[in-house]
Amino acid sequence: MVKGRGAIAWALGIFAFAFALRALSLWQLSGSVLLETLIGDAINYDLWARELAAGDWLGDEAYFQAPLYPHFVALVYLLFDGEPLAVRCVQVVLGASSCALLTLTGWRLLSPQAGIAAGVLLAIYAPAIFGDLGLQKTGMSSFLVCLVLFALSRVDDPPKRSQVLALGLATGALALTRENALIFVVVLALWLALRNGAARARSVAGAALFVAGVGLILLPVALRNWHVADEFHLTTSQFGPNFYIGNNEFADGTYAPLVPRRGDPRVERLDLIELAERSVGRKLSPAEVSGWYTDRALAYIRAQPLDWIALNARKLALSLNAIELVDTKDLYSHVDLSVVMYLTNAVLHFGVLAPLAALGVWITWRQRKTLLPLYLLFAAYTASIVPFYVFARYRVALIPILVLFAGAAVVGLPRFVRGRARGELVTSLGLALVVAIVCNWRFFDRDYMRSVTQYNLGNELVVVGKIDDAMARYQRAIALHADNAMANLNLGALLARRDDLYGARAHYERALEISPGYQQARTNLLLTYEELGHKHAERGEASLAVDNFERAIALDPGNSSVRDALARLRGNASRP
Repeated sequence: MVKGRGAIAWALGIFAFAFALRALSLWQLSGSVLLETLIGDAINYDLWARELAAGDWLGDEAYFQAPLYPHFVALVYLLFDGEPLAVRCVQVVLGASSCALLTLTGWRLLSPQAGIAAGVLLAIYAPAIFGDLGLQKTGMSSFLVCLVLFALSRVDDPPKRSQVLALGLATGALALTRENALIFVVVLALWLALRNGAARARSVAGAALFVAGVGLILLPVALRNWHVADEFHLTTSQFGPNFYIGNNEFADGTYAPLVPRRGDPRVERLDLIELAERSVGRKLSPAEVSGWYTDRALAYIRAQPLDWIALNARKLALSLNAIELVDTKDLYSHVDLSVVMYLTNAVLHFGVLAPLAALGVWITWRQRKTLLPLYLLFAAYTASIVPFYVFARYRVALIPILVLFAGAAVVGLPRFVRGRARGELVTSLGLALVVAIVCNWRFFDRDYMRSVTQYNLGNELVVVGKIDDAMARYQRAIALHADNAMANLNLGALLARRDDLYGARAHYERALEISPGYQQARTNLLLTYEELGHKHAERGEASLAVDNFERAIALDPGNSSVRDALARLRGNASRP
């Protein structure tokens, strides 16, 4: 147990501080299209939660996505009449609680001062605020990581049964939000079993009780999956597709849908199943679909091992890079609208946090025996990200660990500077500098992240019929990143609906210039050339009609209908 009223008082104070920052950020974003428009996984979570709240708690398929978060959202919907804002408000409380838990964890594992610093750092870490405000599982994942670390800090040597059981329950819950957090189970079980100081039999018994705690959380999910799908899935059935997306000859370390430009979660799972079943020629179970993709990924690895090694080096670099890689909504668009997030992101982002944490590891090296599980959890979780693909939110489990060491650096650096030889000081600062350079290496720019968000917002605004707003979002996406081929295509389609065919033509041409293999852009452009040709022909504007028909033929030489139209036009022009 964390001893002393001082620790609790500081934790409560940091909770209030973190709560105020998050509540103010939520208020500043209220009414914005960023907050009001659900996109990507948020749409799935909202629909899933509403089905659960309506009484469909069992479902009829093995879970494809981690189930804890949508069940949490469903509970909030039941209590607050299906209001997404209520979910965000509850997550503000969870985010502030994460900061309080990390304060208590650092207080016990490092020092009271380091615990306070860690709590404050997590409170002002802009990506953490961003995660707490979205209809995404990021905020819940961060809270559960902090809960695991807090439970870990309470494990004595030898451990009490209640301590390892609590650790197991927290770790199991985390695995139901982030499936790759199952690696925590392996690491912590081995650490408990092999821990020095306790009798070996007692250590093994503690590890077994920890695993039992994890099982109490995961077993009902596995039994539910078995009941509805006749297959064993401990959490979800999406390992294979995710593994293949991250490991194929076209992968670059980030997410790319297997059916080009169909990454919308409303269709993605069906596309994945259809691809596998079409290849095999029969219906496949969830386990067979996952296995089919796993086999393809392993075949790529065997065929191109050097390429795969280089790919994974890139994924490791992306996992530890300062840029917050966008999923559907990016951090930086929110920073633009919230003074709180703007200021906190200017002070502390991943490119600052990581070097501070590296320095903290050096400063606390004398405590390495106590801190060993933190090293192991960080290394293992990083290794669990790399085999798949990278979004910034996938590294959420790493952040509280880094924040603990960063807190140790903030409070320990003055004493460290005074008490160490110049050579050691230069080495430690040099290490931090190297980490800073590596983490802040530029892979993508922030405007690209903003452009993706604007494009995704445009897509959802089209769905709800807000065409003018959608066009404005596509225009903004193109202004931010001129090479956004999909925004050009979709803006062209909306212009065509408004009968601005020359405007549509320009954007289709731009999309095809950016991405020559973009089949939808090619098809739309061909149809637009043909339609413009016919319109000009009807108005007697022969030269303009010929120009568009010729462009269509250049794009598709085998198009007989366009060739016939051009021949008729030229025939009419040659008659006296």
